[in-house]
Amino acid sequence: MEKIKREEFEDVIIKATWRALNNLWNSEYINIAEGYKEFLENLRREVTFIDYEKIEEEAIKILRSHEYASTVTGQTASGSKKEQLDCLRKAVLYFRDECNKERRRGLHGKVYYFSKEDNELVIHSEQTATQFTRYGYFKNYDDCVECLRVFGKYILGLEQMYWEED
Repeated sequence: MEKIKREEFEDVIIKATWRALNNLWNSEYINIAEGYKEFLENLRREVTFIDYEKIEEEAIKILRSHEYASTVTGQTASGSKKEQLDCLRKAVLYFRDECNKERRRGLHGKVYYFSKEDNELVIHSEQTATQFTRYGYFKNYDDCVECLRVFGKYILGLEQMYWEED
């Protein structure tokens, strides 16, 4: 298990606590025992550490699968714009799925997704999944942020090509 500084862990606990609280107490009255049990379960899911480096490594391989060695020049060439976008989508979905499976819950409670708005990527949250999103929903905010750190520049660059012809 990875070790982190105490301050970093406190920050994780504080953020997870607020997210768990926001997911739990939507009604005026709750059963204390049930609320406590659900809070601990949500907190456990929220602080599950994800090996982002391992997931990122595999996702980058998927992203680069449109590249091939040119027999003419001997250099690496890229596939069509459509192939590049398809590889990007597969890589992001792989990253999302690997993070989500560690969270072990259905789409109950807040979910997170990102969209492109005015040439920047913005994270949105919903209590239940109701939007069609190109890259799907994340069960954890930090996973969504990490995905944008890894793939944000690719998404911004290739999404421009989505509506263009090859």
